[in-house]
Amino acid sequence: MYLIFEKKFDSFLDKLTRSQRGGATGYLMASGLVLGALLGRLAMAPVEAGVPFLTFFPAVTLAALLGGIGPGVFALVTSSILLSYMFIPPFTAFPLTFHPEVLWTNFVFYAEELSVILVVEAMFRQRKNYVTAAHLLEQLEVAQQELKISAAAFESQEGMMVTDAKGVILRVNRAFTEITGYTAEEALGQTPRLLQSGHHDAYFYRKMWDTIGRTGGWQGEIWERRKNGEVYPKWLTISAVKDDAGVITHYVGAHYDITERKNAEAAMLNLNRDLSESRQRLRGLAAKNEVMREGERKHIAREVHDELGQVLTALRMDISLLDMRFGSLDPAVTDKVLDMRELVDRAILGVRNVAMNLRPAALDMGLVPAIEWLSNEFTRNTTIACVLFARKERIDLDETRAVVVFRIVQESLTNVTRYAEASLVNITIGHRGNELWVEVRDNGRGFDVGVATKGKSFGLLGMRERALALGGQVKITSAPGQGTAIGLTIPIDFDSAEENP
Repeated sequence: MYLIFEKKFDSFLDKLTRSQRGGATGYLMASGLVLGALLGRLAMAPVEAGVPFLTFFPAVTLAALLGGIGPGVFALVTSSILLSYMFIPPFTAFPLTFHPEVLWTNFVFYAEELSVILVVEAMFRQRKNYVTAAHLLEQLEVAQQELKISAAAFESQEGMMVTDAKGVILRVNRAFTEITGYTAEEALGQTPRLLQSGHHDAYFYRKMWDTIGRTGGWQGEIWERRKNGEVYPKWLTISAVKDDAGVITHYVGAHYDITERKNAEAAMLNLNRDLSESRQRLRGLAAKNEVMREGERKHIAREVHDELGQVLTALRMDISLLDMRFGSLDPAVTDKVLDMRELVDRAILGVRNVAMNLRPAALDMGLVPAIEWLSNEFTRNTTIACVLFARKERIDLDETRAVVVFRIVQESLTNVTRYAEASLVNITIGHRGNELWVEVRDNGRGFDVGVATKGKSFGLLGMRERALALGGQVKITSAPGQGTAIGLTIPIDFDSAEENP
């Protein structure tokens, strides 16, 4: 009960004096106490009744106690002036002649009150150097709370180990036993070498302890061995505990088993690898289908051009022969022959266009001539200027790659016609080492690449997939109002394609 009372009283004094001592509030409080002492003295007895210190003595003492040495001295001087003026003869006046009574009265008052003020100030200044029972009780309660928190943290889901400065194990928790298989009795007195798996060399441990000595802690992934011999991964955090002098006294290690996380990561890697292989197989299948489709187009184009073209050419010759034999006999025959010849010419032109769309004959002369023919046809059909920049030397590509490059350029020009609203297109072809690069750039209105990528833009997707199937890539650069550039890079030979899946 006494300890509780002392604690509450100390707390009351701290709250009462913390903000007033040495501040302006202390002087105001001292003035109030002196005024109260004056009114109290006047209420208790007449001016000439004597006992002038009856109420001023406690007022000065309280001012020093609550306000500090400054307000205490202020209350002392103010009280002395009031005492000399009102309660020491001649009353309510300051004598012009020397009065020993006034001098000695004030001397005694000053001596007594200054002693009290100095004692009170000394008590306050020395009070913090003494530990009271109440303070001990408070510190004990705080320590007990910290111990409870530490105990709860120590018995967490993470394995905890405490060693001394030499690394001897002093304490482990239940989670440590569940992770490692070693009971507390088996682990105490041992060192952490008990758990080493041989997975890490001496340099690893030396670097780890150097970090602990330099920074006071270390954390990282480490492989250790359970009691049953199983090697497992864990996340280890080591913290050094130091005393007030900065000397390490203990080490605390937190062990977190990450076996499940590692298994999940391995499964994810395997899944990604399988997915990548599946994509490669799909791209290989798509490339094979594209090759087969181009082969069929080539075959159909030749059949249409050779067979149907020859038939139409022979038919046109027969019509001309018919006009030569019978046109002079009947003018109506001549007119009919001209109509038939016009229809045959349109059919021949249609056959040529079909064959050209299926497979341009210019591809048989090489990639650059084929793209040059394509750019000329683009300009002729759209009136959009298309300029080809290509080196004069021949670029040797196998038929599969040449067709892919040609189709990507063709698709790019088709997109310019449909969406770009451009007035100029530049096609640049070159090679660096074993890599061919092609760029199709227009000055059209451009577009947001991010939006197009998220949407179902099968034309752009098709170009990317064509290039990826042969180990290349397509890069699209565009922005609204800034035109569009489609860049293609592709290995020139099959070996490079296999090395760049």
